[in-house]
Amino acid sequence: MTTEGLDQIWTKKLNVKPEVGYINAFDFNKGEPTRMKGLELKTENHILWEYIT
Repeated sequence: MTTEGLDQIWTKKLNVKPEVGYINAFDFNKGEPTRMKGLELKTENHILWEYIT
């Protein structure tokens, strides 16, 4: 999981870290950013996030 990889498929306006427990933010210009907590990072191809309201 990298900023460069995620900004190619999600949005350029993001704040992410490849860390379990980190709250990642994705801004889709809809008011508040979408926030997701990292739960699992097994490989670069396996990420489990929990949507935070």
